[in-house]
Amino acid sequence: MKRVQALVELGARLAELSGTLEQTLSDVESRYGKLRTLSDLYSSGFLLYGFALWWSIFLASFLVYSVVPVSRTFRTCLSFSQKVEWISRVVSNVNAVIMVVVSSGLLQQTFWSLIQGKVLGHALPHEASFYISQALLLSYFCYDAVLILLFMRSISSPCSSLAHHLFSALSIMFCFYIGEKQPLALIWATGIALTEVSTPLVNARWFLSFRYRERWQYKVIGLGMLVAFVLGRVIYIPVLVAGIVLAAPMYLNPGEALCAFWLGLVGSASSVTIWILNVYWTMLMLRGARKLFKSQARNSMTEQAAMYSAIRGRPPALGDNENTHLKTV
Repeated sequence: MKRVQALVELGARLAELSGTLEQTLSDVESRYGKLRTLSDLYSSGFLLYGFALWWSIFLASFLVYSVVPVSRTFRTCLSFSQKVEWISRVVSNVNAVIMVVVSSGLLQQTFWSLIQGKVLGHALPHEASFYISQALLLSYFCYDAVLILLFMRSISSPCSSLAHHLFSALSIMFCFYIGEKQPLALIWATGIALTEVSTPLVNARWFLSFRYRERWQYKVIGLGMLVAFVLGRVIYIPVLVAGIVLAAPMYLNPGEALCAFWLGLVGSASSVTIWILNVYWTMLMLRGARKLFKSQARNSMTEQAAMYSAIRGRPPALGDNENTHLKTV
């Protein structure tokens, strides 16, 4: 009985959260409801406001971490360059949480309307929120690109990060260019943004790598990162493409054949490229996890050999580890 009551309360809270999210989307749309094209993006000042917002979050986070004892690692173990990357990853987590929450809400509204048959013409529900979320993401990429250029020697893999931001920014601008003619482009861009679900775990593993690399928390976060990467990217992207194909008859505008062609070409090429990269990164993670478990097994065998040698009254021989490993295998 208590479990049923708990499930009912959970359902009520989720419904309340969904209503709150929908009201928030409506409030934002009432202010930036005319954000439809690249010219609107520049003339409204939204891109500049978003750029200033992300820099404000960065500076405020740096101040809080420097003054308030939030993290002992940040205050005692890091150089200035490492502190810059630490705060950049904190801001990255903020962006990831916002994108995941907003994108999942928009996609839920879109496919729920599709299931209920409430699609009006080719319009998306809360269409303005699609543009606003992508504009906010574009402003984040601009902020992070400037941050990387300013602290090129402090950020890990700056060239690949800049290439990623440039590719993502061009994709968002492409969606702004054809989104009004082909709303399906907005569904694709919003669905791709949902892959940020694995970003907080990637950053959390980096945070723990300074002082907790040998502890179980680091290994658990690493395993969670691998699972999130596989589910949230490798498996999710084909599911997203299948969902877009199913939604195409309702949201694809047949009157704009040229835009539909470019959407299919760019969307297919981008999705396949992103999926292949994610599979490659997953293979690297699996290889790293395999090395980690192998090193743990060897360390355990070394400790067992040392204990056995101590009992026998002699120090462990240089080849004890290898011999033990070969016998075990």
